[in-house]
Amino acid sequence: AEDGIRDYKVTGVQTCALPILTGPIILDEAGNIVWWWPDSPDLITTASLISADRQAIWYSTNPQTTVVETGELVRVALDGSGEQRFEIPGIHHDFVEMPDGTMTMLSQDTRPKDDVAAAVGDRLLNVAADGTYTEVWNIFDDWSEISWDITRDPTSPNWSHANVLHYSEDEDAWYMSFRNFESIVKIDRERDRKSTRLNSSHLVISYAVFCL
Repeated sequence: AEDGIRDYKVTGVQTCALPILTGPIILDEAGNIVWWWPDSPDLITTASLISADRQAIWYSTNPQTTVVETGELVRVALDGSGEQRFEIPGIHHDFVEMPDGTMTMLSQDTRPKDDVAAAVGDRLLNVAADGTYTEVWNIFDDWSEISWDITRDPTSPNWSHANVLHYSEDEDAWYMSFRNFESIVKIDRERDRKSTRLNSSHLVISYAVFCL
């Protein structure tokens, strides 16, 4: 901290013991919980951040399932005066706030793999303040040459399994990590929105949901 300003961490929490408590939290420098917004114990808070105007917390939540049909993007006032909830299809793991105030979110997309199976890939959805959303990138359109057989678990429909999303304002580009491909990719927003695969062995992106 500088000039007497304290450092805080915004993240999600889920207790391991009954009763299950979940939701976004704010931790102070010493790791003490100084703010918490409880959510349903049937859901997991996958990502959270403070709004650009510093008046609210944005967080995403979804069921703990391999295939996510629908999750929620939530905005809750820091003073606890109220919340807004938006149902967004397939959202999971991470999202970022863009310079224009919209949110870009990881979202699952399912495509037929063959006559009897399907593959779950990833896309990016841009979500406006009113909850309306637009697809801005899809791995099935960009990585069409990748084999369906590349997966960590052949019994799971999870094909790409994106975990982390980061936005670089200087580069005007998104960075995404894919667990099953052991890859990090860069997507230029204003060019052709095609991804460039990077050498993930030299990059580290942190992601965590605390379990207490």
